[in-house]
Formats: sequence, structure tokens, C-alpha cells
Amino acid sequence: MREAVLRHVRETDIFIGVAAVADYRPEQTVAQKIKKAAQPLTLTLLPNPDILAEIAALPKPPFCVGFAAESENLDEYAQGKRSAKKLPLVVGNLLRHGLGGEDNTIVMFDDEGRHPLGPAAKIEIARGIVARIGQIGKQDLGEPELRQVAHAGRVQPPDQVIAFVLHDAGVKALGFARYRLACGVEAGVADAREARH
Repeated sequence: MREAVLRHVRETDIFIGVAAVADYRPEQTVAQKIKKAAQPLTLTLLPNPDILAEIAALPKPPFCVGFAAESENLDEYAQGKRSAKKLPLVVGNLLRHGLGGEDNTIVMFDDEGRHPLGPAAKIEIARGIVARIGQIGKQDLGEPELRQVAHAGRVQPPDQVIAFVLHDAGVKALGFARYRLACGVEAGVADAREARH
């Protein structure tokens, strides 16, 4: 995913980092099944690269949007992520509000504060997120670059205005299920479409 994102990000004005591959990976892998044994098993996990943080730290980064799916302390953790990664916008939700269902409740955190949205159908949540990106993006990107993103995704922005790093499960959990932004790709497929694999 990281390699695919880095290949495409310089053509991108807005980067929405919805889902990571995983926060951690095993230090050691094996080719065959690990058989059950009497002694305890210890797995050492290593952190994976933080793609969103890397993109946000570029000399000329795109407008970066992060997501925080939490089980508790939503405001604290989401604001902490926004501050640590220097993101203009973080979309936060509690897992119990959206995971596995058709509705979601979110809070968008930006320089102007917190902006709750929902409960609502995930398609409406997605439109609300895109509308908020359009509102703040006007200030950061300027009207010409943003084109019609501010219209809540109902119109067709030009190719590569928005790059999504998504996978199907993460998309549905965070509000982008079955949502077409018409950049030439369906939700769940990145502009850097190799990122799915």
C-alpha cells in the first residue's frame, strides 16, 4: 500500500487515509501452521510504516484527512492523532456506533473545533465528510484546485483530485460503503488502486 500511495501522491490534491493495512506485523513469519504446544507462545509485533504520517510530512503535502476509530476517549485520541500528524482534519467514531451496521455517528475535528454528524446512514455520513473537506479545503487548496468537491460528492470531480486508501471492510466501518465519488473508481478502490493488494 505504501509503495502504491507514494507512486501517486504527487498527483493528488486531497489524501483521505481511511484504512491502514495493519498497525503491526509479526517480526517472524513461518511457512506452515504453528502447531499447538504445552508451553506459552509469544509473538513479537513490529510497527508498520505510518503512511498517513509520511504523506502529511512531505514538503508539499496534499490536504490530508485521517480517521480515528476508537473504543473509548474519542475526543482525546482523535485530537491527539490530528496534532501528532499535523492533519487539517480527522474523522473520529466509536466502534460501537458504526462497525457492522448501516448507520454511523462521527465527529470531525479540525482547527475550528469538533463537528458531530449522525446518527445517519453511512452514505449521508460520507457526503457530510466530503462536504466538510470542501469547506476547509477551499482555504487550504483554493477554489480552482478543489473544483466541485464541496458539493458533497454529488458531482464529478476531476480524476486524481481525491485519492482514497481504502479496503472494503474499513470503508464500510467508517462510512464510505457503496459510495461513488466518480473519480473513475468505486469506493473501496484507491486512485492508487494497487493499494488494495
